[in-house]
Amino acid sequence: MARLTNIKLRRSGTSGNVPTTSQLDLGELAINTYDGKLYLKKNVSGTESIVDVGGSGQSAVYKEYVYTATSNQTTFTGSDDNSQTLSYIPDFLQVFLNGVLLENGTDYAATSLTSVVLVNGAAAGDILQISTFVKVLGTGDIVTDTFTGNGSTAAYTLSATPDTEDNISVFADGVYQEKSTYSLSGNTLTFNANLPNGVTAEVVIGSSNVTLTNIADLNIGGNLTLVDNKKISLGNNGDLEIYHDTNNSIIKDNGTGHVQVRSGTVTIGNAALNKTSALFSSGGAQTFYHDNSPKLATTSTGINVTGEVKLSNTAVSNTASTNTSSTSQTQIYAFSASVYRSAKFTIQVTNNTDDTYHITELLLVHDGTTPSITEFGEIHTGSAVEATFDADISSGNVRLLATPAASDSMTFKVLAHNIIV
Repeated sequence: MARLTNIKLRRSGTSGNVPTTSQLDLGELAINTYDGKLYLKKNVSGTESIVDVGGSGQSAVYKEYVYTATSNQTTFTGSDDNSQTLSYIPDFLQVFLNGVLLENGTDYAATSLTSVVLVNGAAAGDILQISTFVKVLGTGDIVTDTFTGNGSTAAYTLSATPDTEDNISVFADGVYQEKSTYSLSGNTLTFNANLPNGVTAEVVIGSSNVTLTNIADLNIGGNLTLVDNKKISLGNNGDLEIYHDTNNSIIKDNGTGHVQVRSGTVTIGNAALNKTSALFSSGGAQTFYHDNSPKLATTSTGINVTGEVKLSNTAVSNTASTNTSSTSQTQIYAFSASVYRSAKFTIQVTNNTDDTYHITELLLVHDGTTPSITEFGEIHTGSAVEATFDADISSGNVRLLATPAASDSMTFKVLAHNIIV
């Protein structure tokens, strides 16, 4: 394989010119040297399309600069043949002389960000191409393997296995080799013909892994999909949905601070959240939800609880409220007879019709069949009590019963302290 000096990537110097799918082979690159854009053709399920890899001006990701050399010119800088001023990121560029890839550090130096200096001066009329990324989001895992031909070997073992053949670039003595000149199986690269004696083959192997660093802004127009149980940590701007698999996810709604767990359990500090519970935080207050209903909320004056409060392993505290407008006996509180043995009740009765009030306390204990109660500390503001009280066991529940003294509109509020069996 002799070194060629007239190889160039497919190109156009016309502003706005974009190649068609019929003009490019699959995986072939084309460069618009005026716009500083790089194009390639891809094929997805039989549908071919052209992908714009670069852009123009400061928003470009990939640019190419082209210089026509003068006699013995070594330094290339400033405005190129298309009036573009050279600017690059060190280690993220490739330099071609008349289509032949040069080796950084051996054939040229590129450290100043604005100039490329050849070790050996170019001839008058030589074309120097400088292809560079002008915006680097992160660094990819790239491996470069080098082999020297012996004239009798066509197959070479790579040090890494590429995800696809499109993730490798092959050069022979600096000349890019088309995909049709070799094949790839696993990590074995096989040329169509034995690599000639003394010819150096360089294989650049890329992967799908990219490390992002120092990112000020990253705008994603489509979906960001996480696989293999990976995770993402972001700041507090925008919504974030993270999947562990196709069903499990955590959704953080930045507008409300609401955390939802679809399935499984998420531990935050010492709190375990699952799909039936969530923690809502807003303006310094916090509310704990269960089954999408608020159960506990901090307020500026204290804590509001919906449902019972377990004081220890032996007792709970709970409340209930019942409205009546007849003299029929009515259940105003109930608890499981198999769970709780006894209870102390504080009962407040409000007669909404004549604005009179009644408060009393009751003690209750049961033997599993019959409850016994005693009442004490009764106070009322009217001329008579507003209700009398009794208890029974029905369907496994101990029921506290009230019989209103009148059919007025009344409200019974109960504060109960239950002791476990």
